Amino acid sequence: MAYPTIIERPGSLSATGIAKEATFGTPAAATTFLPMSDNTADEDPGWFSPTLMQNLRDKQVYNLQGEAKYGGALTGPIFPSNAMALLVASIGADNIAGAGITGSTPTSSTTLASGITAGTNTFSLTSATGYAVGSIIQADVNGAGPVTTAECRKIQTLTGTTGTVDSNWTYNHLSGAAVSVVNAPFTHIISQQNTLPSLTVEKNMGGFQSLQFAGCRVNKFDVKAPVGNTAVEMTADLMGQSVAVLDSPTAVTVANELPFVFAEASVSLYGGARADASNVTVTLENGIKETYTYSGKHGPSFLTPVTFHVAGSLDVVWSSLDDATYGDWARAHNQTLGALTFTLAHPASAGTITISLPQIALSKYAGAIKAEDVVMSTLTYEASRPLSGASQYTMQATVANSAYMPY
Repeated sequence: MAYPTIIERPGSLSATGIAKEATFGTPAAATTFLPMSDNTADEDPGWFSPTLMQNLRDKQVYNLQGEAKYGGALTGPIFPSNAMALLVASIGADNIAGAGITGSTPTSSTTLASGITAGTNTFSLTSATGYAVGSIIQADVNGAGPVTTAECRKIQTLTGTTGTVDSNWTYNHLSGAAVSVVNAPFTHIISQQNTLPSLTVEKNMGGFQSLQFAGCRVNKFDVKAPVGNTAVEMTADLMGQSVAVLDSPTAVTVANELPFVFAEASVSLYGGARADASNVTVTLENGIKETYTYSGKHGPSFLTPVTFHVAGSLDVVWSSLDDATYGDWARAHNQTLGALTFTLAHPASAGTITISLPQIALSKYAGAIKAEDVVMSTLTYEASRPLSGASQYTMQATVANSAYMPY
């Protein structure tokens, strides 16, 4: 038999692209890519054959299609900005009212000569000294009373004290609001929401063709920060609405940045810094519910996040059962509530991710005693939403990176 004439495709040329959808289920071209170690997204077409009695011994006679399922797991290192849309889509939203995007090292402070209207891209300044085409400006500040929201945009045109920016403003800004020229890193507050954005996920196969999964929502998001020669890793389990073939994959673009490693991690537990910690995991689950209807399609009509659950674990070097800082056994025994903050930070302001859990309980304490090792403890925690106080959420994330536009 002759050798096959097909052209083989190297797996190394594959890629995973992601885009936030404007409308659930309407495909969008990939805008960010995750340098991945695995992508198991695929289709289960929902084939079945009912077992019937009709004077035949054959168990399968009628080939039918029922509920199709689309999705899988995306796995790769965590970067400051590459594929950050996955984290946002796991929690809720970036750039909500009162928690907009802010820049660093503000200069050339001035004010708006006239108000900005949401949905437009114009602005007018009291003074344009220090402003130029290409400058990134921050309009307004984040405030609670009344609610004001900071936004960053790049100047596209500038004539005198009036100009345009590269993307429409999301919020209104009053005349007299503060304006300044800002630089990276830009801080994003990722806030928990009852609804989640949907994504289009592109599975580029060998750089030749792609499967484009539309209407994807993140059902589960895992963060693992092991010690050792490995990057901090994320896995996003996705559920989608439909799939299509792209004969021409989207061009792959990856931000020039490094993934995080364990030496850049830090943990605060019950208000105390814990340099004795390692192997942190954070798992959030959105309880996505598939609902199938008479839509004329085999895929789900709705993918609804019905619950929100956050849990995880960490290892610590044991030093005391009941010390005020390190007495984790006593905290588990007494069911003491406290906060957990996990931070990944590149040096020289090259990117930071902070996960904040304002209220956790230690659900399990496991001490490990081995003759040829130091005494270690594994702490398993469950996060919950506080009944009172300023932090009315189970989880919030803060991201500082080079992106000045919201995710």
